[in-house]
Amino acid sequence: MSMRLAWVNQIDGATLSAGSQIGTLPATNVQHPHLSKKWHTAAGVDTSHVLADLLAEKAIDVLAVLGTNLTSSATMRLRADNADATAQTGAIYDSGNIAAGVVDNYPAFYHLLPVQKTARYWRLDIADAVVPDNLQIGRIFLGPAWACDREYGWGITWQDASVIARSRGGQKWIDEGARARLLQFSLNYQSKADMMDNVFESARRNGLTKELLALLTDGDAYTSRQSVFGLMTLVGEPIIQENARIFRARYQIEESL
Repeated sequence: MSMRLAWVNQIDGATLSAGSQIGTLPATNVQHPHLSKKWHTAAGVDTSHVLADLLAEKAIDVLAVLGTNLTSSATMRLRADNADATAQTGAIYDSGNIAAGVVDNYPAFYHLLPVQKTARYWRLDIADAVVPDNLQIGRIFLGPAWACDREYGWGITWQDASVIARSRGGQKWIDEGARARLLQFSLNYQSKADMMDNVFESARRNGLTKELLALLTDGDAYTSRQSVFGLMTLVGEPIIQENARIFRARYQIEESL
């Protein structure tokens, strides 16, 4: 299992523009914490791009595009540049046009750069000839990531916000709510530097109020099912020193919708 933890979203401080957008549903909606507040391209537009000016050169390892209406036919291309403000030359990075890897019922895709790249201008092109009507994107994460290892005891489940009441006659009445995933895991046998520079720092910066991305992948078809973008719910749990050189910590992340 390969895990990347990412908690600094450079998109949130960026200046954004898009190839197509509805005036009331602009590309800047991808900076909003609620994935239900989406960027919509114009009616009938199934190919577009978003251009992010990070205002300075920033280190990037991972891209996540979340809360989408994309299908398994979607493709993407990520490019980066420092000199070309349109990033079309892709002098720093160019993923090429590749399958986005969207899985039915999991409206997201992820792209892990082979090596970390540092650039100011980032352009993401998205196309989906099968999508109904237009492209819809809820959130974009673009940032550095910590490649942590020795993660154990990880598990994922669904939380169901539905409310079930029983009538006097014994019947059950269901008020169906949203379902969100809950990811739990432990980071064991870590060094002090890993814990203080990453675990402790992410807890300080994000607390209970800022999202982070846990990208879990074995290079198989389950990345979208087991990767979660959301809020930590175990802030305040201590980092434990097991012995002179070994530390451990627990994580619990609730998916943002």
